[in-house]
Formats: sequence, C-alpha cells, structure tokens
Amino acid sequence: MDDTPSLRRSTHQGSIIGVSALLWSIPTNLATTTLAVFVGQQGTAFQVSLVTMSHFFALLLFAPAWGVIADITGKHREILVGAGIVGSAMLFVLGFTDGVWSPILLRGLYAVFFAAFPPLMLTVVSERDETQGRGRALGIFNSWRSVGFALGQFFAGLSLTLLAYLEIYVILGVVNLAATAVTWFVSNPVPARDGKLRLDLLWSKFVTRLYPARGDRSHLTTHGLHWMYVAVCLQGLTFFGLLSLLPVYLTGEVGISETLMGAFLGFNPLSRIVLMIVFGAAVERIGRKPVLGMGLAGTGLFALVLTTATVPDSPLTRKLVVGIGFAVIAVSFSATIIGSQTFIGDVAALDRESELMGFRSTASGVGGVLGPLLVGGLVTLLNYDLAFMIVSSFSFAGAVLVAVGVSETATNLRVVSHE
Repeated sequence: MDDTPSLRRSTHQGSIIGVSALLWSIPTNLATTTLAVFVGQQGTAFQVSLVTMSHFFALLLFAPAWGVIADITGKHREILVGAGIVGSAMLFVLGFTDGVWSPILLRGLYAVFFAAFPPLMLTVVSERDETQGRGRALGIFNSWRSVGFALGQFFAGLSLTLLAYLEIYVILGVVNLAATAVTWFVSNPVPARDGKLRLDLLWSKFVTRLYPARGDRSHLTTHGLHWMYVAVCLQGLTFFGLLSLLPVYLTGEVGISETLMGAFLGFNPLSRIVLMIVFGAAVERIGRKPVLGMGLAGTGLFALVLTTATVPDSPLTRKLVVGIGFAVIAVSFSATIIGSQTFIGDVAALDRESELMGFRSTASGVGGVLGPLLVGGLVTLLNYDLAFMIVSSFSFAGAVLVAVGVSETATNLRVVSHE
C-alpha cells in the first residue's frame, strides 16, 4: 500500500501547525518587551514587573479553563480561532491606550485569549502522529514557537528604535489575525465530543479539575507528576522574575543599547529552534527526568551568571558575560520544556491531556505571577544582584525536587483512562 499521500498530508499539516505556532508567538514576546520599556520610562521597577505578571496571571487562570472547554467539546481549532480574533482586538486597543495601568490591563486581557494556544495546540501536536515519537513531534513544534519568540524579541528592539507606540501594537494585531487565519486550516486529530457547554457544567468541571476531590487525584500524582508541576512553578518563578526586569536591567544597569537588548533576548528562543529538536531526541534516548533536572539547575545558573554582568568595567566583557548567560538559559529552558511536556504526554489519559498540559501552563503561570512580583519587590528594597541571587535558589530547589520526587516514564506505556 502506498503511504505517500498520507505522508504528504502529514507533512502539509505539520507545516501549517508550525507557521501557526510561529505567528502566535511573535506578538506575546514583542508586546511584553516593548511595553516593559514604555512603562519603565514612566513608572517604577515594580510596575515594570507587572507587565510580565499580567501575562502569567492570565495563563494561570485561563490556560486550564480553555483546556476544560476543549476536553468537553473536542473543538480545539474552533476555540483557537475565536480566541485569536478577540486577542487581536485587545492588541489593537492596546495601541490606543497611554499611561501605565491601562496598558498593563490590556496586556493582561490579550494574554487571557493567548492562553488558549499552548494547551490546545500541544494536545493536537501530541496526538497528531504518535508514530514519529511524542518527543520528536513536540520538539519540532516548540522549535517553530521559538522562531516566533526570537522574532518577537529581535523586532522589539528595532521597534522601539523605529516605530511609534501606536504603530507597534497595530502591527502586532495584524500578525495575530494572520496567526488566527492559519490556525483555521489545522486538522484536529482529537474527535469531537457530545459535551454541551452549559455554564454550570463548565464551572463544575473547571473547579473539579483545579481542585479534584480526594478520591479523584490519582491522575495528578502518577510518577510524581504533582512534584514536576511544583518544579516547573519554581523554575518559572526564577526565569520569569528575571525576564520581567531584563529589558530595564540590560539597558540601564549593564549599559547596552535597546537594539542589542532585543538581540540578546531573541537569542534564547532563536537557539531553541535547534535545541528543542535536540532535546526532543534526547528524552527518547536518556529519559525525561535527566533532561528536566538539567534544565531546572541551568535556570538557577543563568540567574547567577547575570549577577556578574555589571562587575567588569569593559563594555565588551559585560556583553560577553550576558551572552554566556543567555547561552545557558537557552539550553536550560529547552530542556525543561521538552522534559516536562513529554512527561505529561506519557502519563496523561487522552481525555485529560489538554487539562494536564494546561496545568503545566498554570504551574508556569504561578511562577510567572509570583516571580516578577518578588523580583520587582527585591530590586526596590535591595538591588539587582541580591535579587537575582535569591531567586536563583528556587530553580535549584526544583532540580532537587525532581531528583527526589519524580520517577522516569520513558519506558512506560500511556495510562488508559477508565472514565
């Protein structure tokens, strides 16, 4: 039997999903970095940290909610298209706001609808072609996302130099609409379900899944899954706490230009284009746990490297130290994402996979909410170096937690749902 037509369809769908992931990923990073700089020109370090916090607060609350809706209906594509249209509108409105608090609020509202993309599309990718290997498929998908994140960070620096405030967010709204249009052509491998979206049913399932009854928590503890979520939260606290102030830290404290700042911030996701594929293969060979643990420890090391960036007097040496730090986080962040996503894919039943992928976004979101608040507060009370050193300890603690509390899943079969 000739499998060429099905192979072509698979390749075609892979390209559509990849372009969709790329386009969805550009606005979120570009909007965060540029808005942090704009807020920093008028507000405090704490207010700058709220730009990133607003994004992850939305992920924290709404990623699992979108996952529940998708699990009830099976209509992943339709949900993503609707969320994309409304999210684009939020970006357009953001361009017409000024001050400090209104832009932060609009940035958070945009994130509410962006929050649908990670858990829903991850489920589509994870289930689309299991014969390729889940790790490899997720690695390729995350590489496409990394291209978008890199472009977003790179063009953030250029946009701050070349474009007006309004122009930046109108362009981002157009890009987000393009992402939504591409998503419409994604084929959903998850079958549609008969679930009705009644408000009472949605609320009941949402609450139950966020806080399951005592007798319905086994799916959260398989192979130490709950400890993995805690570790991801701790890594997010370190990384996103640092990221919330890096645009200001790099330009104000280290003394580099806005354009170079954008290039440094873009290096991390750009390098993940390759590293996601590398670690996608690595988790199939050496397992999920070693890759995840390495990523967590490396995030702590990244924070420590950044504390030394202001020590040299030479501007060139300072830039070199920053470059080393971003090389470390590129490896570490890729390892953490692939290690945790494949671990979830191994232990999740099909009818709960969007939910559990959403919980990963929730765990990261908790770190993304608490990290910026913590770092912004510590910088205000102490200084950047002490703040960075303190938050590095959280990622190191996460690495220890994975080593002690998580068991390897690479050689185990998928859990079969009995619901």
